[in-house]
Amino acid sequence: TLPGIRGFYIRLYLTESLRVLGLSLSHGVPLVTALDATRDVVGNRQFQQFIGQLQQNVTEGKGLSYGFEKAAWIPSLARQLLRTGEDTGNLPKVMLRLTEHYERELRKHLNTLTKLAEPLMLLVMGLVVGVLVSSLILPIFKLSRVAH
Repeated sequence: TLPGIRGFYIRLYLTESLRVLGLSLSHGVPLVTALDATRDVVGNRQFQQFIGQLQQNVTEGKGLSYGFEKAAWIPSLARQLLRTGEDTGNLPKVMLRLTEHYERELRKHLNTLTKLAEPLMLLVMGLVVGVLVSSLILPIFKLSRVAH
């Protein structure tokens, strides 16, 4: 995969998961039920397996942050803040704040990609036009050589 793409998708699915979890928990839904709902919402199979593992950890009494800390691919900021949120009893609020943070980060990333794509598209279009023009003019030159 291209550099940065993996991190982009991790943050995308993490944001999606944290939003569902944070909203569910802030409205009084039990953690295991919220994790079950989150697993159904997230569209990535690997993330669904990860959430299933989180659910198992919570059922075994290990806590939510335990599973996040074991996943080295989760950004360290998320791991640390989720641990703090769990310790202080502010887990829903922390999840929603993390969601806002990662949404801003994703928006910046998409804006950067868009800005990089514009010149690339111009270059590609220039090449296409160049090929079309040369394919039209080259036969005319060949015909003029044959006529002389």
